[in-house]
Amino acid sequence: MGWTWVLRSREIDNFRSCRRQWDLGAIERRGLVPVSRTNVFDLEAAVRMGLAVYYFPALDDWNRQVVRPLALKGFNRAMSEQASAYEKTRTLTPELARDWQRHRRLGEALLARYFDWADAADDSDSLFSDELIWTPVPDPDDPARDLGLDGGRPIRFVTRIDQLVSDPNDEHWIVEHRVAFDAFAPDAALIDDDEQQRAIWAIETAYPQLLVSGTIYNELLVHADDPDRFAEPSLDAADVRETRDMSRVRHPSGAAARQPVSPDPEEIASRSVAVDRVDQRAGTDNVRRSVVRRSRAAIEAAGQRVARDIRQMIDPGVDIAPNPSTERCPPCPFLAPCTTMQAGGDPDLVLLTEFRRRGEEELDDAGLRRSDERREQQGRDPMREDHVNFRWS
Repeated sequence: MGWTWVLRSREIDNFRSCRRQWDLGAIERRGLVPVSRTNVFDLEAAVRMGLAVYYFPALDDWNRQVVRPLALKGFNRAMSEQASAYEKTRTLTPELARDWQRHRRLGEALLARYFDWADAADDSDSLFSDELIWTPVPDPDDPARDLGLDGGRPIRFVTRIDQLVSDPNDEHWIVEHRVAFDAFAPDAALIDDDEQQRAIWAIETAYPQLLVSGTIYNELLVHADDPDRFAEPSLDAADVRETRDMSRVRHPSGAAARQPVSPDPEEIASRSVAVDRVDQRAGTDNVRRSVVRRSRAAIEAAGQRVARDIRQMIDPGVDIAPNPSTERCPPCPFLAPCTTMQAGGDPDLVLLTEFRRRGEEELDDAGLRRSDERREQQGRDPMREDHVNFRWS
């Protein structure tokens, strides 16, 4: 355990939904993770890795036809790493291998048609891509001081964002890339997204010079029959190897040369909204981009909720009773030991044989930002094990 007391965004969701799940999995509690991966792949995690490459800030000025095969390579690398991690503890059966291959083709096709649409739609500068955000948590009773533990041990909240962009109006937005299954998310789910509200609070706390206007959601839709009808994307690195010019950069208007500046107070006031709302929307039947403008009150309230949760978490007498439900329990990795506990048995054998203590290097696991609610919406329980581009504190 390091000197800094670390709270991951996902742990807030667990703390609010089921204290026992939080107690077993949180870094500052038991910090347990399953010994074996339960899924061969996590499609959304791999798609996000591909988009992290596509929107890597250093590639903003590159021809998009050059960046596309690099992004597809990033996606395929993530899929391969997931399968390799699975094979370390389990056998990859022919059926699972076929399912992995089918979803690999699906992911490539999702990205290909997103690229086709985004090539003309994108007009913002990418400032961060796949970035881990660490921030202190101000004391709500004394904002000039940060929350900490007795003895001086500091507390840090950590979350990951897919992207931070600056648009042509010099407004900053956090971007979240999603894979949507069968239907795009309802507006209420985007507007009431506490995870994104606290992400904005976190980045503004970590970077006081930034003002974030809201969240941009990029949803890549998977239709019910997509896996079987999708073909391999036609673009390959060999197709562009001899055409690396700047004739089709992502910023044809020269936006990449702009130096984003924070708006003045009058502009802030003119852009503020009383409640979170969907401000703009664009897309096709397969891709949708929703711009959700956030109110200052919602962002501040998200930070207040994080502080209140932390105060309860660090209380030595914190209640860790479970909160069983038919929706929450089946996908929970701790279902077996929890069931044993509920029956009055000793869960130590299950915990010792099927779980291990999370290593310090696993702090940045990619399940970091993704709440149980999002996993339930996707109909799967992904356990990402990819890497982080940057880490700082």
